[in-house]
Amino acid sequence: MRTQGNQRRYARDVLRRVSFVKAAQSLGISLGEILSLLKPFPSTEKLSAEDVSNMISLWKNMLQDRIERLTILSQHIDKCIGCGCLSRADCPLINDNDHLQSRGKGAVLLS
Repeated sequence: MRTQGNQRRYARDVLRRVSFVKAAQSLGISLGEILSLLKPFPSTEKLSAEDVSNMISLWKNMLQDRIERLTILSQHIDKCIGCGCLSRADCPLINDNDHLQSRGKGAVLLS
């Protein structure tokens, strides 16, 4: 909406979404990730309690996965700096237990 002075006014739910997006971005979550997690929920109306609960569940799952991956990186960072892991048979971050072996030889992540 616009005021008589031509200032834009936004509904509270729109401001909440924008604030949420900005907060997520400040934590390093990409706009693409944010969009994919918000996409299932209506953007033109207020969210129901069920929508909010479902959204929270999706975000918690994504955040927990990120925490787990960051924890692994933190535990192995001393081995990762300068190791050239694309050539390693067993990298705890990219190729744990050599699971890429089934995709062929060489830099299968780059092909």
